[in-house]
Amino acid sequence: MKNDVPVGWESVMLKDLMVKSVNEGRPRNQTLFEGEALVVRSTNLMSNGKLDHTNLSTRKISNYSFFANRLEFGDILIKKSIKIESKSSKQIGFFEITDKDRNYISDNSIKVLRVNSTRTNPKYLFFYLLHLCKEDNKFFQYRRRTYDIRVDLYFDILIPLPPLQIQNEIVDILEKVELIIEKHWEVEQSLYILRKSLFLEIFGDPALNNKGWRIGTIADLTDSTQYGTSIKATDNSNGVPVLRVGNVTAQGDWDLQNLKYVEVDEKNSQRYIVNKGDLLFTRTNSRDYVGKSAVYQGEKLFIFASYLIKIVANKKGNTEFISGYLNSDYGKNILYLIAKQTTSGMANINATELLNIPIFLPPKKLQDDYGYQLNYIEQLKEKHKALATDQELLFDSLLQNAFNGKLKIKSLKEGSDNKMIKDIQVKDIPTIPERNSVLKEEKEKTIKLITLKEIINLIRRNFTNKTFTFKELREVCEQLEGVLSYNQLRNYLYQMLGETDNSLQLIFSKKHSEDEYQILFEWKEGTE
Repeated sequence: MKNDVPVGWESVMLKDLMVKSVNEGRPRNQTLFEGEALVVRSTNLMSNGKLDHTNLSTRKISNYSFFANRLEFGDILIKKSIKIESKSSKQIGFFEITDKDRNYISDNSIKVLRVNSTRTNPKYLFFYLLHLCKEDNKFFQYRRRTYDIRVDLYFDILIPLPPLQIQNEIVDILEKVELIIEKHWEVEQSLYILRKSLFLEIFGDPALNNKGWRIGTIADLTDSTQYGTSIKATDNSNGVPVLRVGNVTAQGDWDLQNLKYVEVDEKNSQRYIVNKGDLLFTRTNSRDYVGKSAVYQGEKLFIFASYLIKIVANKKGNTEFISGYLNSDYGKNILYLIAKQTTSGMANINATELLNIPIFLPPKKLQDDYGYQLNYIEQLKEKHKALATDQELLFDSLLQNAFNGKLKIKSLKEGSDNKMIKDIQVKDIPTIPERNSVLKEEKEKTIKLITLKEIINLIRRNFTNKTFTFKELREVCEQLEGVLSYNQLRNYLYQMLGETDNSLQLIFSKKHSEDEYQILFEWKEGTE
């Protein structure tokens, strides 16, 4: 990296900005401490640098492990090792939790950098390292199927350091764009949850069959099954793109980022073609992921690989319904139980076993209605995914210019004619309060989390026997004292919808005069 910095900026080594190195061993002056802490692992760091709070494990800790690994607001978290396919900005995160009532520690999969916040805004340094990881590969050392992160190389990096006020302004701008990306991502995730809730709402719980459907097998809804091509795939894009196991997600969707291609003649191309409405089922994978399935609804030409089984529905079945059943919690449990372990260590479910899986046999029209509503949800998801992609391009552009003095902070803040920041606001999705970009000593305070019981009482007071939208509920939640994120409220609703004896109902209905669906909830007074 060049040592050229704008006038008034400094060029400082990272090690000179750090307060101390964290998790380096037993402290000399030991203070007795025994208790519990939440453990942050490398798997808790998401691709956007955020921390996933939903699956933090709890560990009993001693004074040594606590003081050597304790996390504080503003800590920069670096994964020590990542998978080859994740070689990107995914190795770095920022710790923003300010809850004084709970203890957080890192495990050995994470290296922690702690910055002198009187000289440097920690978030500024995080954004710079994020930018550096996108641009420079020197921090990676290849080892079989992973890359080890050369954390030692970070310490001698020269950081372009503007005055603290400019650092704060750069962070404020980047956080605004980051927040908009996060909004779109949260909407996309909520739509995944809605898909599962929609299946339960229409067809009931597969484990209970509380709607009394006749039970048959997947064979009753299937016209044909077929294994895919075994022709070796390559990176040569002159061939036909092939859908493989990795392109099917655990959520029942498609990930088409890393496509491979095969050279096939016209005959084989037609033989293994994937048509719109075909379901692809993963017949070989690890035991936890065997049976991943998704329905292809695109227009682009694809063929499919041999570890997938293609299902074509008959006149009694709809592949979206079959996929929804298999991707339900109940369906995944069945797949786990029937999968056979192979000598290679992988699990397998063949076509015969797949066809013999028991399943509801609801009316075809109801299955088709479910598929139609899923299509609407998919359109919303693709819309927000496209908007998020646009904002990610903007974010990368801002990162590129933020650390060389070319970012015109005044014009961006005032919303002038700068094209990159134009139309930064997002419409038609729930509002998330913006966070202030300030240093730890200005921001740190105890957080009171709003509980599920408070939400239930709030709904009962305001919405008993009434329909309401998610947005209306968020507005009413402002009455409560405490912190409630978009994700937390969404998870509370999903938890209530999943209860067997619940009072909360999900309604997916058309608007008055429009051929468009809206998502509503209703609280029917009864059991809590």
